[in-house]
Amino acid sequence: MSFSIIFAGLLIILGHVFKVMFDKTRIPDVIPMVLLGLLMGPVFGFLTPEKFGIMGDLLGALALSIILFYSGLEVNLETANRSLLAGANLACANFASAAMLTAVGVMLLLRFSFIEALAIGALLGGTSFAIVIPLSNGMKLEERTKTILLLESTISDVFCIVVSLGIFQMIRLREMNPGFMTGQILSSFVMSSLIGGLAAFFWATALRWVRKLENDMLLTPAFIVTVYGLTEFLGYSGAITSLAFGVVSGNIRKIASRPFMSRFATGNIMEFNHVELSLFSELVFVLKTFFFFYVGLSIKLTNPWMVLAGAALVLLIFMARALASRFLLGGGLPSGDRAAISFMSPKGLVSVVLLSVAVRMGFDKTPLLQELVYSTILSSIVFSALMALAYEKGALDGLSGR
Repeated sequence: MSFSIIFAGLLIILGHVFKVMFDKTRIPDVIPMVLLGLLMGPVFGFLTPEKFGIMGDLLGALALSIILFYSGLEVNLETANRSLLAGANLACANFASAAMLTAVGVMLLLRFSFIEALAIGALLGGTSFAIVIPLSNGMKLEERTKTILLLESTISDVFCIVVSLGIFQMIRLREMNPGFMTGQILSSFVMSSLIGGLAAFFWATALRWVRKLENDMLLTPAFIVTVYGLTEFLGYSGAITSLAFGVVSGNIRKIASRPFMSRFATGNIMEFNHVELSLFSELVFVLKTFFFFYVGLSIKLTNPWMVLAGAALVLLIFMARALASRFLLGGGLPSGDRAAISFMSPKGLVSVVLLSVAVRMGFDKTPLLQELVYSTILSSIVFSALMALAYEKGALDGLSGR
């Protein structure tokens, strides 16, 4: 027990050390934290994800909900409106290309059937917003570019979850129903956004009374996590709900002052104050630190051929993303920002969770499949972080035209 307490404290201290390193060297703090988890778990065997038990799943949910909420607070409503179409188009193109390339790779390497390979492609087709957000915030990008990346990564995670689970259901029932899957995706976007927006308005009016309570500072994060959990329980996307909650909360005065919202008394609407925003920032830092460590801890690599195959697959996925970014984003963004978007496609904990579903379903060659997926996740994180470092150091100026 004493070792666990000491290690938890050291992890937070190391998080600050890696943040200072990033400020001075521009080396993204995601790299050392994920590698530390990799060393403590798969390499030396000091820790395993199983030792965290239910706390591992809880950590993931807490990190995703609070990080997305806090990111949404910083999104300008007009910028979000201008960026939504670009983010959605990029999410669709990136998900489709990554899923198909991964499916082909799985068919060739593991001799899976097309439908099984497509399921694995879908679980690796998304982009992890929990990694994209810290990376993009550490780069000198336009606000619209960061918003596009935020929206794209959030949307693609929904694709990842809904399409993967839909294909798993097809395999189990031996029945194709793409119309149902499309309906699930659309309803998830609409209902999740609606729940998040309504929750934000409710909390903005409740803050006046909440602040009168003793020890009220953690009530807002508790409410956010509760709304996230309820949305997931209803079968929708807690991620989109948290993002919508943040966007509406950050623009609450502007939204409430519009004519169609005139029935809401703007005098009863409260915004978050500086102290509350500082608390959210601290929570994001702590949760992000433990989350990156847990991602590294969850990755298992023993087969060198699968490691190489995963790395090669990542290169193909990033090449396809670069082409999609070039054609879809056009001239609306600086060339340097388009270059940054082209390499921002790390995979994350959602893929690990969905892989566990495939394993429980009894997919063939499970050990090799796990190795390939884990290798792809790790390679995508390291590649994105290294490219972000190269971008900040000016090593990509010739490619980006900066």
